[in-house]
Amino acid sequence: MLQLVPTLLLKTLHCYIGLLVCGFLFCISLSGTLLLLKREYLWISYDDARTAIDYTKLPNTVRSIENSYKQKDLFVQLHTANLGLHKVFLPDRRYAYHNQSGQLLNSWTGNNTIEDWLLDFHHRFLLGNTIGLNMAGFSGLLSIFLALIGVFLWWPYRRFWKPKLRFSAKHSHARSSHTNLGAPLLLPLLLLTVTGVILVYPTESRWLLQNNFSSVAPKTILQEEPISIADVDAQIEFALDTFPGAKLRWLQSQVLDAETPLIERTIGLSQQGAWDTSGKTSIQFKAQGLVIKDARRQSNSVRALGLSYVLHVGGIHLLYRLTLIFVGLAMCALSFFALRSFYLRRFR
Repeated sequence: MLQLVPTLLLKTLHCYIGLLVCGFLFCISLSGTLLLLKREYLWISYDDARTAIDYTKLPNTVRSIENSYKQKDLFVQLHTANLGLHKVFLPDRRYAYHNQSGQLLNSWTGNNTIEDWLLDFHHRFLLGNTIGLNMAGFSGLLSIFLALIGVFLWWPYRRFWKPKLRFSAKHSHARSSHTNLGAPLLLPLLLLTVTGVILVYPTESRWLLQNNFSSVAPKTILQEEPISIADVDAQIEFALDTFPGAKLRWLQSQVLDAETPLIERTIGLSQQGAWDTSGKTSIQFKAQGLVIKDARRQSNSVRALGLSYVLHVGGIHLLYRLTLIFVGLAMCALSFFALRSFYLRRFR
């Protein structure tokens, strides 16, 4: 009899905590799955998004984008191999899309586009960084806890597992469908929830996963003849020469003095073989010299934390992204069967 107490307690916890979490998990899974199709949506929305990438236009494009705004403090997320758009981040939550010629295609504020609305909903439930972000983070932590309890409860019956889903109005069918779907989803669910929690709580993740966390100190180079901070062509050429084979991922411009037109520019690159493709390697062009951060000099633990972003957003390979889309839909079904099972048991 005493041996049944832990099992009954775990079943109760799994049932009622799952009832609390599955609604959030359904929303996060559905919005995340739709975000994986963001590139294809932009292809349909903007003809320029499908154009072939021409890297020779990049310096002129950067100059054109910077000249388009009186506010020179901006961050430009550069085009990728399969998306010919530059996304500009401006103060006060203002954003814009430019094509490869620097022409403005669209501008908006806040989350007034479908893709940004989905991203805000996926990360914060449209409730801001304090309430919404913590709701998403705690939902992920509770999902990890529920997944481990579910495996513990399922393990004695693993020999009876069948890849079968039933949509009848019987509680036993809904419960068995939830179990049959949850068993193969364990590892993908843990992967997405753990990486999602790391992205929500990056500082806490570093403290927990890296006992002696310390980022590599940037390398400062004082040149006798420094590159002009206004010469975009020379800066891009220098960045690509410094890191051969690297790809330009972002560019940031910052005004040094409101009374002068001097601009301090930083270029971010993604190197070959980098775990994080978002551009952790950077070169900052200052009047005093260059500040270079080489992501390859970081420890494996730091690079592993950076890999969590790539794993979470499906930025590895097309096949991996398609797998995440299937997993996201399966997680929606997992939440659906959980809610259906509780409803049929309690109310019918």
